[in-house]
Parts: sequence; structure tokens; C-alpha cells
Amino acid sequence: MAERHYFVYRTIGEHAHLINSATKSTERSALNYMQEPAMYMALISLSKIYDSKSRNKSYLVRSLDSLVDMGDQIDASFPYSLEYFEAFEKLEKLVQIPFGSKVISTKDELIDYFKTILKSQIVKTKVDHLKIVRDKYIVHNEHLNEVPNIPTFWEEVAFLLDLGKLIASIVGKIFLHTEYININEVGPNRIHYMTPIDFFWLIEMVKLVVGKEKFVQWWES
Repeated sequence: MAERHYFVYRTIGEHAHLINSATKSTERSALNYMQEPAMYMALISLSKIYDSKSRNKSYLVRSLDSLVDMGDQIDASFPYSLEYFEAFEKLEKLVQIPFGSKVISTKDELIDYFKTILKSQIVKTKVDHLKIVRDKYIVHNEHLNEVPNIPTFWEEVAFLLDLGKLIASIVGKIFLHTEYININEVGPNRIHYMTPIDFFWLIEMVKLVVGKEKFVQWWES
């Protein structure tokens, strides 16, 4: 869900200067209205994925922490070969933390690797930045004397989107024998291949306002 909101926000944002200078129309008003809520929903939805486990054990938080812990409750066959496992290779490259073997010997070994990633500085810093923006600017109406300087914020958002998709895909394949998320590539200009299809109406609306020849396809096919 976070990726879908991100797609709406960024697709409109890439054309904001053209949209704002275009002739007033119903479509222009709709795009201006949609952009801010899409941004809020993208960041809130993504933040939920990286929430910590609840201290109240009576309910389950739908987060990567909980997903990884649920692996203890699901049977899976080990050892598990990582040969030709593209999602795992992309995960190692993304976080720059090598697994160190081409075979996962035990379930605990895989779960420990996931926990190492989620506790790593490269991830923790990006999650902290995300939650600062969520808590200080979106959820709570705080007056701040200083605005945090996060020049790479949207690149970090793209990183966290990719990380969540990769871990979910790997867990699905190993434990549930199904890749729920088919990831073609990762990176700030990559998106799930179905997302532009689902939002064809948005693409056409932007083209109508700014002109087809000026439309920027920011995502890589």
C-alpha cells in the first residue's frame, strides 16, 4: 500500500511545476488535491511496516519485526539453497550485509540475519528519519524551532520500500512457498510492474493537464 501512495505522490510531484502553471481545470484541481494526502499515506503506511513489536502481547503489530518473529511458528525445510535466489541477492546488495553462505542451514540462521539487518545502522538511521517526519509533521501538530535537515529523505523512503518488499518476498518464498511480491529491480526509480498499470488513470490525467509530450515517466520499465 505504501508503494501505491508513493507512486501517486511522486508522479504528481514530478510534474508539479507544469500542473500549477496549467490552465485551471477539474483535472488540475484533482491532482493538486491528491498529492498531499498521497504523501501522508505513503509515509504513514511505510512507518507502520517498521514499527516495533507491541509491548502489549494481546495483539499483533503488522510490521517486519512481527513477520520475522512469526517464522519461528512456521515449518520450513532447511537447509535452503540460495543459488538463483534473486531476491536474496538483491537484499544483500541493498543493505550491504553479506549473508556469508550460499546455503541457509537453519531457520534460526535466517531469522538472525533478518534481525541483524533491521538493527543495522544503515536501516536504523533511515527509519529514525522516517518516524521524525511522521511524528513531528504528520501525526502531531508540533511547532518546531528547527527543521531537521534530511536531504536524502526520499531516497531513504525508496530504500525502505525496497527493503520491506524484499524481506516479505523472501519470507513468502521460503516459509509459504509463494512469492507474494514479484520484484523486478530495486532502486529509487523502480516500482512494482503492476503499479503503473493500476494507476493508468492517474497517468492519463497528468498527461491531459501537462500534455503528453511533457509527461515524465520517472520509473524505469
